[in-house]
Amino acid sequence: MPISLSVLSLDVDQISSSSTHTWGHTWAGAATFTGETLTLNAGSYTDGTTTNRAITASTLNLNATNGAIGGTGDDAIDIVVTDVAVNTVGGSNAYIKEAVDGFNISGASSVGAGTLSLDANGDITQGAAITAGTLLTTNTNGATNLG
Repeated sequence: MPISLSVLSLDVDQISSSSTHTWGHTWAGAATFTGETLTLNAGSYTDGTTTNRAITASTLNLNATNGAIGGTGDDAIDIVVTDVAVNTVGGSNAYIKEAVDGFNISGASSVGAGTLSLDANGDITQGAAITAGTLLTTNTNGATNLG
Protein backbone atom coordinates (compact mmCIF):
# COMPACT_ATOMS: atom_id res chain seq x y z
CA MET A 1 0.00 0.00 0.00
CA PRO A 2 1.51 3.38 -0.95
CA ILE A 3 2.17 5.92 1.78
CA SER A 4 0.77 9.39 1.23
CA LEU A 5 2.40 12.35 2.96
CA SER A 6 0.88 15.78 3.25
CA VAL A 7 3.52 17.34 5.51
CA LEU A 8 7.08 16.17 6.05
CA SER A 9 9.46 17.69 8.57
CA LEU A 10 13.07 16.54 8.79
CA ASP A 11 15.89 17.46 11.11
CA VAL A 12 18.62 16.70 8.61
CA ASP A 13 21.53 17.23 10.95
CA GLN A 14 20.57 15.16 13.94
CA ILE A 15 17.82 13.03 15.38
CA SER A 16 16.93 14.43 18.76
CA SER A 17 14.32 16.45 20.56
CA SER A 18 16.55 19.52 20.51
CA SER A 19 15.37 22.56 18.59
CA THR A 20 18.95 23.80 18.14
CA HIS A 21 20.57 22.36 15.05
CA THR A 22 24.29 22.93 14.66
CA TRP A 23 25.47 20.57 11.96
CA GLY A 24 25.60 21.63 8.35
CA HIS A 25 24.03 19.67 5.52
CA THR A 26 25.34 19.36 1.95
CA TRP A 27 22.86 18.06 -0.65
CA ALA A 28 24.34 15.06 -2.45
CA GLY A 29 21.62 14.86 -5.10
CA ALA A 30 18.16 16.00 -6.07
CA ALA A 31 15.41 15.53 -3.46
CA THR A 32 11.88 15.16 -4.81
CA PHE A 33 8.78 15.56 -2.65
CA THR A 34 6.34 16.62 -5.38
CA GLY A 35 3.08 17.94 -3.99
CA GLU A 36 4.31 17.81 -0.38
CA THR A 37 5.06 20.39 2.30
CA LEU A 38 8.67 19.92 3.39
CA THR A 39 10.30 21.53 6.44
CA LEU A 40 14.06 21.08 6.82
CA ASN A 41 16.02 22.06 9.92
CA ALA A 42 19.82 22.08 10.04
CA GLY A 43 22.72 24.21 11.17
CA SER A 44 23.40 25.35 7.58
CA TYR A 45 22.93 24.18 3.98
CA THR A 46 25.12 23.89 0.89
CA ASP A 47 24.60 22.03 -2.36
CA GLY A 48 28.17 21.49 -3.48
CA THR A 49 28.24 24.48 -5.87
CA THR A 50 26.06 22.74 -8.43
CA THR A 51 22.76 23.39 -10.17
CA ASN A 52 21.57 19.76 -10.44
CA ARG A 53 20.63 19.11 -6.80
CA ALA A 54 17.22 20.76 -6.64
CA ILE A 55 14.75 20.27 -3.81
CA THR A 56 11.27 19.74 -5.28
CA ALA A 57 8.17 20.25 -3.11
CA SER A 58 4.92 22.16 -3.15
CA THR A 59 5.95 24.15 -0.07
CA LEU A 60 9.52 24.27 1.28
CA ASN A 61 10.55 25.67 4.66
CA LEU A 62 14.33 25.92 5.15
CA ASN A 63 15.57 26.72 8.66
CA ALA A 64 19.26 27.17 9.52
CA THR A 65 20.31 27.76 13.12
CA ASN A 66 24.09 27.98 12.83
CA GLY A 67 25.03 29.35 9.40
CA ALA A 68 23.95 30.21 5.90
CA ILE A 69 21.48 28.68 3.51
CA GLY A 70 23.43 28.27 0.28
CA GLY A 71 25.86 30.80 -1.14
CA THR A 72 26.41 33.03 -4.11
CA GLY A 73 26.32 31.86 -7.73
CA ASP A 74 25.99 28.11 -8.26
CA ASP A 75 26.05 27.53 -4.49
CA ALA A 76 22.52 28.93 -4.12
CA ILE A 77 20.12 26.23 -2.93
CA ASP A 78 18.27 25.07 -6.04
CA ILE A 79 14.54 24.65 -5.56
CA VAL A 80 11.48 23.69 -7.61
CA VAL A 81 8.57 24.92 -5.45
CA THR A 82 5.39 26.97 -5.43
CA ASP A 83 5.84 28.36 -1.91
CA VAL A 84 8.97 28.86 0.17
CA ALA A 85 10.13 30.28 3.52
CA VAL A 86 13.74 30.65 4.61
CA ASN A 87 15.03 31.51 8.06
CA THR A 88 18.51 31.86 9.53
CA VAL A 89 19.80 32.91 12.93
CA GLY A 90 22.34 35.60 13.79
CA GLY A 91 22.24 37.44 10.49
CA SER A 92 23.42 34.50 8.38
CA ASN A 93 22.68 34.84 4.66
CA ALA A 94 20.28 32.80 2.52
CA TYR A 95 20.50 32.24 -1.25
CA ILE A 96 17.79 30.31 -3.14
CA LYS A 97 17.25 29.79 -6.86
CA GLU A 98 14.17 28.47 -8.72
CA ALA A 99 15.36 27.49 -12.21
CA VAL A 100 12.02 26.20 -13.55
CA ASP A 101 9.47 28.88 -12.61
CA GLY A 102 8.75 31.50 -9.96
CA PHE A 103 7.75 31.18 -6.32
CA ASN A 104 5.88 32.85 -3.50
CA ILE A 105 7.40 33.75 -0.13
CA SER A 106 4.56 32.04 1.71
CA GLY A 107 5.88 32.00 5.26
CA ALA A 108 7.62 34.62 7.36
CA SER A 109 11.25 34.67 6.21
CA SER A 110 14.08 36.26 8.15
CA VAL A 111 17.84 36.49 7.84
CA GLY A 112 18.06 39.34 10.35
CA ALA A 113 20.71 41.80 9.18
CA GLY A 114 22.00 39.28 6.60
CA THR A 115 21.44 39.02 2.85
CA LEU A 116 18.42 37.25 1.37
CA SER A 117 18.93 36.47 -2.32
CA LEU A 118 15.90 35.33 -4.33
CA ASP A 119 16.51 34.14 -7.91
CA ALA A 120 13.77 32.79 -10.16
CA ASN A 121 12.95 31.95 -13.76
CA GLY A 122 9.50 33.46 -13.18
CA ASP A 123 7.60 35.75 -10.85
CA ILE A 124 8.64 36.24 -7.22
CA THR A 125 5.70 37.18 -5.01
CA GLN A 126 5.38 37.94 -1.32
CA GLY A 127 2.64 36.45 0.84
CA ALA A 128 4.38 36.87 4.21
CA ALA A 129 6.82 39.16 5.99
CA ILE A 130 10.46 39.32 4.86
CA THR A 131 13.19 40.58 7.20
CA ALA A 132 16.65 41.13 5.69
CA GLY A 133 19.48 43.63 5.93
CA THR A 134 19.90 43.28 2.14
CA LEU A 135 17.30 41.85 -0.23
CA LEU A 136 18.46 40.80 -3.70
CA THR A 137 16.06 39.63 -6.41
CA THR A 138 16.75 38.30 -9.90
CA ASN A 139 14.04 37.32 -12.38
CA THR A 140 14.92 35.77 -15.72
CA ASN A 141 11.36 35.59 -17.11
CA GLY A 142 9.15 37.30 -14.59
CA ALA A 143 8.56 40.18 -12.22
CA THR A 144 9.08 40.77 -8.53
CA ASN A 145 5.94 41.72 -6.63
CA LEU A 146 6.72 42.42 -3.00
CA GLY A 147 4.40 44.10 -0.57
